[in-house]
Amino acid sequence: MNLSLISRSRLKLSKTLIMFNLFITLVFANSVTAGTISTVGEGWDGSGQGSFDVKYFFGTMTTDNGLMESSIHSAFLIAFDAWSDATNGNLTFTETSLARQFDSIDISFANVAHGDNNDFDPGTLAHAYFPDDINSDIIAGDLHMNDENFSWEIGNTQGSSAYDITRIAVHEIGHSIGLGHTTSGSGYIMDPTISSSGIFSALSTEDVNAVCSLYLCSSLQVPEPSILGLFLLGLVGMMVSRRKKIQK
Repeated sequence: MNLSLISRSRLKLSKTLIMFNLFITLVFANSVTAGTISTVGEGWDGSGQGSFDVKYFFGTMTTDNGLMESSIHSAFLIAFDAWSDATNGNLTFTETSLARQFDSIDISFANVAHGDNNDFDPGTLAHAYFPDDINSDIIAGDLHMNDENFSWEIGNTQGSSAYDITRIAVHEIGHSIGLGHTTSGSGYIMDPTISSSGIFSALSTEDVNAVCSLYLCSSLQVPEPSILGLFLLGLVGMMVSRRKKIQK
């Protein structure tokens, strides 16, 4: 399934649409509860909520505003790391040198018509396909950025004339790993609209909870502070007692 990120500056919220692979359009308003993020399917790992490594491939990159490929790749790596860190490394991403592989996200900046039978609408910044339990193996996860209708940058130095690659990449990778949209205006990374000044800082608790509902987010067990404090006090006490015995 392919959800598109709609430009806030191009479309009014009341007319914001979600695009699906089957060219079905639904009015997004009130389709989910405010403050929640929908999930679609069971993720790359299936119903077991186990760990999974997703491959990714960099295709054609943009040359907007003098951007270098290495800088664009780094922006996407930040986006991948954000989702991987949210799962405490249970969901990982590994680069591959081959396109059109199974369990792989192909990333490219493309024209409006770019060969996936899902041309960009004029207000669509980017789109991505859900994992392989929803889409066919080859197209599953693939991520396309609209390089014909929009200008791109990293950060927000160009003002309203360009969009931050990292911010859009985090959102679209969210779709690539099985997350849907939340209600616009909630401030989460999976909001369906964004202004040209939007940049990425961090995932919200809601974003983390959403990805953890698909992938097991195991964490290290750290002793409670009170227990740890008692242990340290006991250790210090033993050292002091031993020192006194030595001094005697």
